[in-house]
Order: sequence, then structure tokens, then C-alpha cells
Amino acid sequence: MTAPARRPVLPPRLAVIYVQHSPDRYPGALETLEGYLERFWYCQPYLLVVDNAAESTPYEMAGPGRGFVGGDNGSREFSGWQRGLDVLAAQDVPWDMLLMTNEAFLAPGPSFLSRYPTLDDLLRWHRYGLAAGRVDFLPRRVSVLGRRISSWICTNAIFVPRSAIEAIGSVVSVTEEDLDRLLPSVCPRQISTTHTVRLSRAEAEAGARYEWPLGADGNVLVAIESAHPFVPRDIGFGSDARTLGLYVRQLKAGSRSLAEAVSTTGWYPDGKGGWTGPRFGATFAGVSGRLQLAVWVPPPMMATAPEHFEVVVTIVRDPFLAEAPISAEYRLLLLEWVSLRWRQQFALGPRTWVLFRDKVRAILNEAILSSRLTDAGFELVPYGSERFY
Repeated sequence: MTAPARRPVLPPRLAVIYVQHSPDRYPGALETLEGYLERFWYCQPYLLVVDNAAESTPYEMAGPGRGFVGGDNGSREFSGWQRGLDVLAAQDVPWDMLLMTNEAFLAPGPSFLSRYPTLDDLLRWHRYGLAAGRVDFLPRRVSVLGRRISSWICTNAIFVPRSAIEAIGSVVSVTEEDLDRLLPSVCPRQISTTHTVRLSRAEAEAGARYEWPLGADGNVLVAIESAHPFVPRDIGFGSDARTLGLYVRQLKAGSRSLAEAVSTTGWYPDGKGGWTGPRFGATFAGVSGRLQLAVWVPPPMMATAPEHFEVVVTIVRDPFLAEAPISAEYRLLLLEWVSLRWRQQFALGPRTWVLFRDKVRAILNEAILSSRLTDAGFELVPYGSERFY
């Protein structure tokens, strides 16, 4: 008896939804993506550009295997991707795997799309129903809106099988009503207090200590910054004290190499005999009493320290509603990320409140999308072993 002929395994057809809003801020991003897509010729990639700044623009063909449509930016890139999915369905575009990406996909650093995925990757992800991209993890599990979050795929470039999209429905996970359960529509009064410390060289070299009243119990973020190099050695509330330690280790003045110069806080030589550094910060849950801060300038930095300089200390209160369905850990992680860690960090206040709400919604949409995919039975996997950012 002759064995039946094996059917060839065909590459999955690839649809790409690229969302943009301010392309001038990310010059060359779309052209770079198009270059990457040339490697996937065997998947017959179809590229749909969704412009979230052009809501009234109807769908139009923009060339072979390419379309363009406007989006409303209601949920930033997530509503843009959903708009793209609706267009793919309306235009009856054939696809088996979806790549969702946006104009900021190169902002964190070089994209894994420059080398991944391979054909074997795409075949495996499609066959076994895997969602793939850069997988990030939290240091501890948190909760929000009834969901437990510990890991997620960064949505600046995520591959998802069609079966997964069909299983979860909309890729928008957090509605405006959900956001209203977490954050007030208007910035709370007294969201932050700022204290300015003026130090002399002698005080900075010897180490100086300061205290301020918190004013009310609760969760807080403390941000510390200066135009001149210094080290916040200790920071804390009462018995909850943190020894931040000596941050600058074996740095070469004038070096431009981050690999040689970067410290645990990020101070590094600016190449001109001076130093460059970020805002420092720490978060505290359920604290009360007085904030204590010790400031010191290490000898390698003292040579460029002025006779007097200022250190600005800002105490930011937990902005989430008291009854909001979000754990204390996640409240502080979100506040810390937006205020201190994000590449576009900003101080929280009335003028940035709408931006803060929008950013929190985008972060939660990303995390909860991964949670929904997992709940639907689709495993989250990394694109490969090489680290890109």
C-alpha cells in the first residue's frame, strides 16, 4: 500500500498593522520596517498603515500589498490596531499571522525584527498558537481590574496567530470606564510637594541630612534631582529606610563609553569633564511620618562640583482612587515608570494629568492583552535568545 503523499507546509500569510500618529518624531521608522519586511517575502506580507492623526481618512490602496487608513487614537495604538483588524476583515485580506507594531518600535533600541523571526519561527508560532515578541517580567505579581499580571509581551512589535485574535475579539482591553475606576478625571490637589536644598561644597563632601514631614499617610514616590552630580546615600520614612549606597564606581572623567561609565543610578561622564545623570527615586507603600534624606558627593565628582548647588526633592502621592481595583505594588510601579524610568518621563501634575491617564491606559492595555491571550490558551514566547534592548 502506497503511503499518502505529505502535503507541503506553506508559510503563514503575514498581515502587518503599523500605527502612526506623529511620524515626524520617529523619522525613518516606517521605511526601516519596510526593509525588514522584505525578508518575509515568502509570507506575502500585507502592510496596512493606520494614521491615528487622520481619523476621517477612509481606507485606500497604497500600492501592491499595502493599504492606508485613518484611526481615531481613542486608545492610542490599541484602537489603531483594532481599526486595522476591522479593515482587514472588510477588505477580505487573507492572513494567518499578524504583526502589530507602531512608529515607536525603534525608540527603546534596535528591534529584534532586524534579525528575527526566521521562517521556522513563524511556522512554529502559527502551528502551535504562540504569541511572540519581547517578553518582560515584573519583579513580583500585581493585580489590576481583577487580573493578575506578572509578564507581558511588548506591543511595539508582537506576532499573534489569527486564531488568537479570533479568540479574544478586540485588542483593546481597557475602556474609558475602566480607567475611571482607577483614576479621577481631574488631577487631585496636593498631588506633590517640592523641597529645594542648597548645599555648599563642604556640606556635600561631608554628607548632609535633611527631614521633611510627609503631611499624610499613604503610598508615595520620592524623586530627587539636581543639575550637578551628587549621591542620595540614604532615604526613608521612619523605620522604612533605604541605603542607596555609593552609586559611582571606577568612572573615567571624560569617557564617552557607557559600558565603562554607567553606574547603578546612571551618572556617567559627559565627555566634557562633567557628569550627566537622571532623576533618582524610590517608592514607599503605606508610609507615615517624616522623610529623611542624606546627600553626599563622592570624590571623583567633587572636582567639578560648584561652590554651591541645589538638590530638588519632590514627594509625589499615590494618584489612584482609594477604592480602585489595583494593588499597591502596581500603583507604585506605574507611578515610578512614568515619572522616572520611561524614556519620555515627566513630572506628574495638573498640566500632565491627561497624558498620565493616557499612558497608564496604554500600559494596562499592553499588560492585559497578554493576560487575555494567556487565558485563551495562547502561550507567550520570546522571539529568540539574543537581547536587543
